[in-house]
Amino acid sequence: MIQFQNKRLFFAAFLLFFSVLLTGCASKEEKAIRQTISSELDHLVSPDATQINTYLSFQLLFPDAQQDDSSDLDPSITEIFTEFYKNFSYKISEVSYDDKSASADVIIHNLDTHALAKDYAIAALKKRIEGDANPSQVDFSLSDSYLLLDKTLKNHDYKQVESDIKIQLKKKNNVWEIVEDTDFDNELSGNFLTYMSDSNLLSPKQVVKIHFDTIKKFDAEQLNRYLSLDSLLNTDNTYTSSIAHALAEQIHKSFDYKIKSDSVENNSANCSCCYSVFVSVNELKLTGLGSFLNRNSYCYCHTNHRVVTCTDQTHHFYVSRYRRRTCK
Repeated sequence: MIQFQNKRLFFAAFLLFFSVLLTGCASKEEKAIRQTISSELDHLVSPDATQINTYLSFQLLFPDAQQDDSSDLDPSITEIFTEFYKNFSYKISEVSYDDKSASADVIIHNLDTHALAKDYAIAALKKRIEGDANPSQVDFSLSDSYLLLDKTLKNHDYKQVESDIKIQLKKKNNVWEIVEDTDFDNELSGNFLTYMSDSNLLSPKQVVKIHFDTIKKFDAEQLNRYLSLDSLLNTDNTYTSSIAHALAEQIHKSFDYKIKSDSVENNSANCSCCYSVFVSVNELKLTGLGSFLNRNSYCYCHTNHRVVTCTDQTHHFYVSRYRRRTCK
């Protein structure tokens, strides 16, 4: 009987020892995984502007932007990363793993990147419209994208939000490594990349409003270029060119609009707008302008050439969906 009890005690002690051994091994493996994740994310908790390019790609937030030559990149780009991640924090919760792979649930706290993406998209759209009114238009470079983002960050105060991400790891040469791919970059950015590629980020009404509000701020020369009035008249004659400039000046003085309604269907949207432009032939004192307007405006001056006269009629504008990753 005593011998049987001793065997039971020995077996229980063996099980306890084995459990402790397994727990110790498991704790060691989990600790290594947590340390790997922390070593990566700690760079973002207190980002060092002088070292940030060693662990963050300059194309992290704008992967589709026109690539600058590395020597031409504005040095202030690194400071924009520190602004983007200045309140970044994280907490590693659950960790699971096997012999060769692991995953960890991580809670991220950072600025509201959805609001940031929306503000940036508005600023980028304005920039593109303004570019159409400039004599020489150039594509947005990577530096331009970041500088506009920096301006957006400084002009707004964003609240902190919480997001849950899952980080994947793999074991290579007995060392845990984070699987760094597009999903990981997106999650590190607080899903900024996802928001920027969302065709619904700006509503059709917002897109039309941004266009018209930007146009209303154009001077006569910008309107002339934006509406292509010189090419509309299809002549290099000084007289007809003066008509174009005078017409642009009249549009500049009197253009106004009101968005009445909008509708969305599949990949396009229809905005119903009421807008008006008053053009006085007598004030312009240019013989022949009235006949020109009549030829190009038709009944109530439909928007064949983006020119209207003395009208307060409803017109429809069609807005197509497109992916807003960068402004080009």
